[in-house]
Amino acid sequence: MWRLASGVQQGDTHAGAGEPCQDVAWAGVVRGQGGEWLVVAMADGAGTAPRSATGARSAVDRIRCSAERDVPRGEPGEHELRRWFAEAAGRVERAARSRACVPEDLACTLLVAIVGPTGAWFGQVGDGAIVARGPQSAYQAVFWPEEHDFVNETTFMTCKGWRDALRVAFRPAVGEVAVFTDGLQRLALDYATRAAHPRFFGPLFEALREPDGAVISSELSAFLASDAVRARTDDDRALVLATRLHPQA
Repeated sequence: MWRLASGVQQGDTHAGAGEPCQDVAWAGVVRGQGGEWLVVAMADGAGTAPRSATGARSAVDRIRCSAERDVPRGEPGEHELRRWFAEAAGRVERAARSRACVPEDLACTLLVAIVGPTGAWFGQVGDGAIVARGPQSAYQAVFWPEEHDFVNETTFMTCKGWRDALRVAFRPAVGEVAVFTDGLQRLALDYATRAAHPRFFGPLFEALREPDGAVISSELSAFLASDAVRARTDDDRALVLATRLHPQA
């Protein structure tokens, strides 16, 4: 009942310096007898952390395993979501120990969406954003990006205060979700009105809903690499889209 598409593009700043794309990991899990449950997780490694790729992948892999374990047992809610974040933080810490380094070397953010037939739970530590839409509603940012004193300052899953920084919210009747890294925040969100840009998300989701929408991932990557997008941001950028498909009558 769900169709997903994703795109990842290296920023010009890192490409010009000969650096790899900042380490982004994501996973999508569809569960339930009719595929009615969707879990999307995205982690973005800190640019200053030498093993951030390992941290991001460790966090996302743990969320995927938690979802595969818990969703068949019932309807996951806030309790399960908070536990998943704790399990992800523990996985990152163990990955650091196994590599004889400090957890800060694996620093990453983490965003999670759990979407069911009647509502959705969202959780976020760090920057990036989640946008959701119901059947009759507009695209809305679940959490507005936090303001910090310095550019690129955020909270990571390896920070001691990550539990206090964890934001959790519930939304009813969610049919479409977008999860993206901070490199797309200024394009996808209108900071003047604190709203999601319908002209950004509308065409993307419209294409995803089309019968051949499963091939949109290649087009999405091309869009993120386009001159129009590069003119607005020089940071790495990653975007995952998910739309609920309704069975034909």
